[in-house]
Amino acid sequence: KRERELVEEHGNQTTRVKERVEKEKQGLMVSLETIQGEAERYKQKNGQLEKEVNHLKEALKASQKEKENTENAFQKSKSESRALQQQQTKSQQEVERLHGVMKKYISAKKHQLSTTLKELEERTALYEGLLEKERGREEEQIMRKRELENLGAELSVAKEIIASGNTRRKEEVERLERKLKEAEEKANGVKLENG
Repeated sequence: KRERELVEEHGNQTTRVKERVEKEKQGLMVSLETIQGEAERYKQKNGQLEKEVNHLKEALKASQKEKENTENAFQKSKSESRALQQQQTKSQQEVERLHGVMKKYISAKKHQLSTTLKELEERTALYEGLLEKERGREEEQIMRKRELENLGAELSVAKEIIASGNTRRKEEVERLERKLKEAEEKANGVKLENG
């Protein structure tokens, strides 16, 4: 009997150990999935960072190239300036004169651009006003057209009633015909204005 109990107890312990191992295994699997997910996210983030770094590298290269070009232009300008000073006896006066010419040119250019901009703004405002007016006329024409269509429909109905023998509506028909004529005249007036 004691031996059987020991066997059962051993079996229970084994089962518990297996269950614990299984739980730990499941826990490890979940942890592994989490780690894999994190790794994938880091990989994606790393890819984005790599793209950004490459973009920055390209920008840096372009900046360096521009710096080199500027430096070359500056050096060339300095060389030309030295050559000019060697060739001319009044080099300082010439440099000052060139500065003066440049300042005047820049000032004149600024004034010209300012005037051009003002003219463009005025022309834009004028065109916008004309466009707004044109839109108003188009809307009015559409309204007149709708009014004509509605009156025409009313008149057709009234004429049908008269045709069927109802003479009491004759005055109503005449009123509608006058109204339709007035609307047509107004619509024609709008068209002539637009023309």
